[in-house]
Amino acid sequence: MANIENIDFGSAPNAGSQDGKNFVMLPCEAKDFSKFIAGLLGKPQETTGRSEGIFRVTNVEVANIFHLVNQRMAKQNDSTLIHFAITVHYSDGTSVTHNTVAAFENYHPIVNSYPIAISVNFNYLIKFNGRDIPEKQEITVVISTDPDFGIEGRFHWFQSGLFLYKISHTEITWATDIAGLLKNHAENIISKSSKLKTFIFRNADELLSFWFTTIFVVIMVFWGLSANSIYASNAITSISGAVRYLSVSMAIFLSLGAVLYSIHHFYEMKFHLRSPSFIILTNKDTEHVTKIEKNNTVLWIGYILGWVLGLASGVLSNYLYSIFSK
Repeated sequence: MANIENIDFGSAPNAGSQDGKNFVMLPCEAKDFSKFIAGLLGKPQETTGRSEGIFRVTNVEVANIFHLVNQRMAKQNDSTLIHFAITVHYSDGTSVTHNTVAAFENYHPIVNSYPIAISVNFNYLIKFNGRDIPEKQEITVVISTDPDFGIEGRFHWFQSGLFLYKISHTEITWATDIAGLLKNHAENIISKSSKLKTFIFRNADELLSFWFTTIFVVIMVFWGLSANSIYASNAITSISGAVRYLSVSMAIFLSLGAVLYSIHHFYEMKFHLRSPSFIILTNKDTEHVTKIEKNNTVLWIGYILGWVLGLASGVLSNYLYSIFSK
């Protein structure tokens, strides 16, 4: 599992030198210094949000996050971007951080891996209306196709991808506006699975288990009715005949139960249905997408085949019963 870590903000924007010594100009008067430091180091409020669904994110959608936020900031208050980073997390556990959109768009990894998540981090100093000093605000956006990847802790979801944002702020009105901007962007790049598909994704194993149980119960009911009919007609006239009948019947039905259990266990271990989401940054990622989509098609065919195998097992056991129980 990978987590986003805070990164240093960098130097303040105003700097100079005197007598050969460098110094940093803080954007506040001496009397406001303590408030300024508290604004940087104090514990801010947090606003978070998430959207789940299916997406194909490319460089364009990631770059648009920067442009949307930066354009909105240019129209609001007195703000300075003091740190920006795009971090791409790969399937082999590595990650690469870029400090400009251009560096992100021009990077082409040579390792044989593919991106599973992208995190975008902004740090701003903002002087809100009615306040004397600028305060630090942080925006973190995570786009992930890995259910174990999040900002903090573990995030699990039943859709195939997650768009997650966290805003650390000292002004709730500003944070609400940025959250709305990010939420709208997420809705533009994410599509939702149908209710039927979502239900199947969440309950695939349980549905298969219910189907196999239903088949077994129906066969047992059929056996009970057949046994009652045989008993009523006095078709079995000896103890050895009764023993043979019960032995054959139990062998067939125990075999059916073992077969259904084995099929279910195999599907439970090997078949995990999802409509996959993808982060596509290079041609190699496109090849990976093609491979995964083919595998996903095979999974769906295999899952449907599991239902057919369960039904076929029940029909076969019923056929064998009708032959060997006579």
